[in-house]
Amino acid sequence: MLSFACAAQAQSSLVVNVKGLSGPEGKVLFALFSTEEGFPKEWDKAYKQGNLSFSDGACRIVFDDLPEGTYAMMVAHDENDNGKIDTNFIGMPKEAVGISNYPKMGKPDFQKAKFTMNGQEKKTIEITVEKIFG
Repeated sequence: MLSFACAAQAQSSLVVNVKGLSGPEGKVLFALFSTEEGFPKEWDKAYKQGNLSFSDGACRIVFDDLPEGTYAMMVAHDENDNGKIDTNFIGMPKEAVGISNYPKMGKPDFQKAKFTMNGQEKKTIEITVEKIFG
């Protein structure tokens, strides 16, 4: 006689503290990617995305029940609340942006921005948004 047991995949919680938001206008746009595909510009390919209001220059984004895996996060301050990151003529963001694990300079890269969720853990990361161009 054979016996099989099915175990549920371990789930994690991620808290993202976003800082550096200027002014009371606009929203925070966010995208959590689980693969390199589309990172950082094609938000429709993100694992989860959305927008939030904020106050006092900061906000908190919480993801519950994340499967084990590798992720990278991008956030932006949509100052004019038009639902997108405004860019200049060469495609650089004119609004403040931030990426997980990322230095201030350099082209965004999933391998540099990634972090791992190992199941049944609660992880907190901090992302500060800054204007690069504008």
